[in-house]
Amino acid sequence: MPRNIRLSNQSFLTSSVQCCIIDGMEGKKNNKKRVWIVIGVVVAVCVLLLTLGGSLVSYRKTEFIFKNQRDELIDIPTGFNEQQASERLSALKGKNLLFLSDSEIESRLANLSDVKVIGVVKSFPDTVKIYLTMRNAVYYYFNAESGYYYVFDETLRVFSVRTVKPDDSAVRVAGIPLSDFARLEINETVAFAEGKEWRADVLKTVADAFWSLRMDYGRMGDTISLFAFSEGDDGGETLTLELQTGGRFEIIDPRFESEDGKIDLGTRITAVYGAFIDKLNPKDGVYIVNTRGEVIVRSRDE
Repeated sequence: MPRNIRLSNQSFLTSSVQCCIIDGMEGKKNNKKRVWIVIGVVVAVCVLLLTLGGSLVSYRKTEFIFKNQRDELIDIPTGFNEQQASERLSALKGKNLLFLSDSEIESRLANLSDVKVIGVVKSFPDTVKIYLTMRNAVYYYFNAESGYYYVFDETLRVFSVRTVKPDDSAVRVAGIPLSDFARLEINETVAFAEGKEWRADVLKTVADAFWSLRMDYGRMGDTISLFAFSEGDDGGETLTLELQTGGRFEIIDPRFESEDGKIDLGTRITAVYGAFIDKLNPKDGVYIVNTRGEVIVRSRDE
């Protein structure tokens, strides 16, 4: 009799375990069903937004916002043609903002000569805010064969080609034969021929170095009147920066950079400018900067 009782208890435990297993399996199935229901709802909402919600988040308005090169908000410049810029974007009007890429907007404004896009922000439900800055006339190159002046900004993008000399805010670039250019065209970045690519780096480094000295792009011409490359007797290159004061900087081998990276063109420009603004040094003198970063000051008569 006791043995039969033990068997009955064992059967009861076995049945209980089986019921728990079955309940657990059914619980998992229910959880999976819930997950699939949630996924289905999310997909349905997305489809609804994409198909029916396009008109609610479509591109209708444009805001043009300008910043200066110090990233400060400024008023829209008088020279900016807002109507022309808006017309270039007209084909995009009505597109769903979710699918409208920044590159689509930027590409349509890329050939606006005097401005460049620095940012695009979508403001739902219907507005695109476009951040712009004016291009600065940093350098110009005169092509004696064609009689044209090519004006480019600090990135070396040519944004103006004219027959009249630019004002003194831009610095004339000399000492580069036309054959050294691989590309010199409106709305394109200046490119140099093979073996001469370093000239672009030097031009950009000089502009950036003076910008770091608080000379805004487009105002470098207040200090410098001429940017010129010349070849020395040893075959090495020298960069000459003629100053508005009558003096000049002569930077030996502008491509040089020390192995530890502490001496490069940027640091040498900072050093020579520091010597130039020293009240004890002549403003019409010659400031020679060697590859060690040393500045030698001489009078123009020496």
